[in-house]
Amino acid sequence: MVLDWIIALYGKGYYTFFTTFINVVLGMVIFYWFLHLVEKGKLSLMERRFWIGSVGWVIAGVIVRLYADAYAIAMPYKLFLITPFIYLEVLVISYLVYKFFYKVWEYTGYVLSFLFLIGLIPAFEHFYWQYGITAIVMTAVFYGLSFKIIQDSYASFAYAMQMLDASTTFLSITFRGFYEEHMLARELIAFAEHHNVVLFGSGAWSFLVMKALLVGAILYAVKKYYSSTSLYSILIYFTALLGLAVGLRNLINLVFL
Repeated sequence: MVLDWIIALYGKGYYTFFTTFINVVLGMVIFYWFLHLVEKGKLSLMERRFWIGSVGWVIAGVIVRLYADAYAIAMPYKLFLITPFIYLEVLVISYLVYKFFYKVWEYTGYVLSFLFLIGLIPAFEHFYWQYGITAIVMTAVFYGLSFKIIQDSYASFAYAMQMLDASTTFLSITFRGFYEEHMLARELIAFAEHHNVVLFGSGAWSFLVMKALLVGAILYAVKKYYSSTSLYSILIYFTALLGLAVGLRNLINLVFL
């Protein structure tokens, strides 16, 4: 059955080459759908109101995603709480609210986030505040450096969210013994550790440095050559929200779970 095949693919707890490929294809489809809406004038990704609302919906998706980390939810029900399915569900619900209840769309994600958080709090087992503060300080420093270079608050926010992911990944693997789910990052970290190029006994620093340089270079190039195009707005938007989704989940796992 199709459901059994999907469970076999996504029930491993980490991403394989095939599931990574599927996620990339899904991401590209959504990317070009948004690009189509922007070019047709049906969506403006650089409106402050749209950004604020989008962040709320991403936070709601992250908190529901954390239910799969915090509670022993069995398949097939867990399938609806993990990536990419939870974010596809949030995208569809958010789109419907945006289309039919536009006046409350901006705040609905935050209301849902608060309600979902109430159900997640009982699962909190730890309070590693020092790691949380370290991750936030690192993210703030990366934001400041990027803003000084790029001189764009949206692009700098996107960079900071990607570095929230990188910083929490580094801290989680190095100091709490977590493992990396994503294939490319996992291979990079394994390569560093195989050659004994480690920091605090871990190769996770390599992911932090690689992402800082790679994402920084991409955003700088996008800002320099495409800042007046719709491609710029959608690249910045997706870069920011993808970083926030992974980084916030990592942060809550790092500090509380």
